[in-house]
Amino acid sequence: MRIWIMAGICFVFGCSHPRQPVDSRSIVIYPGRGVPDLCEVGMSLSALRKKNATTTHGSYKINGMRFILVPSLGAVVPIEKRDKSVRSITFNTAPFDNPEPVRMKLDTPFRGTLEPGVSFAEMDVDVDEVTKALGEPAHTFVLPSSPQPEDYPTPQYIEEVQAAGSWFYRHPSIDTLMYFHRGITFSFKSNSVMRFTVSEPTEGRTTAFTVPSEGAPSSVQ
Repeated sequence: MRIWIMAGICFVFGCSHPRQPVDSRSIVIYPGRGVPDLCEVGMSLSALRKKNATTTHGSYKINGMRFILVPSLGAVVPIEKRDKSVRSITFNTAPFDNPEPVRMKLDTPFRGTLEPGVSFAEMDVDVDEVTKALGEPAHTFVLPSSPQPEDYPTPQYIEEVQAAGSWFYRHPSIDTLMYFHRGITFSFKSNSVMRFTVSEPTEGRTTAFTVPSEGAPSSVQ
């Protein structure tokens, strides 16, 4: 009897099957956008959860920001409190474990493709592969191994690299390659991509951004 009742409910109201986790090897990510209609810049929090209903971990709040994890894509998505929309998405190409101040962990890295043709099917993608696909950076800034305050990039220099469209920031612990006009940033450890972040391209305007440091995804805001 219970089976017939449930069948009747589904007939009248409709029943949907939970969305299954995607295989990231079949996914294509676009700079400045993300994964269209699945995990995309500009998407609302409710839409993100609906599209990834069974693959999204709940929310983590750190310093007023909310973070959503999408394990099947190896993705960390910060949601700004004021509008609750996606402004950037970080795709991890290596296992991710952020213990403090709130534990966030992703065991399955992204293994798909980034347009135009950068494949993460294998573990290692190096700087040369990225620059071959997206172009050489307009500026390179090398920070000394024991930097002093005066060694860091000045606001004037940052404005220059933003206007130029790209730069390679060589940090003693982690290297970061930013393409402002394309809306994508890569973080490297030992010359291999650890993660990359897509965000709205900044061509034609200057914006504030976080100078990258070890252990935190760099972002263009």
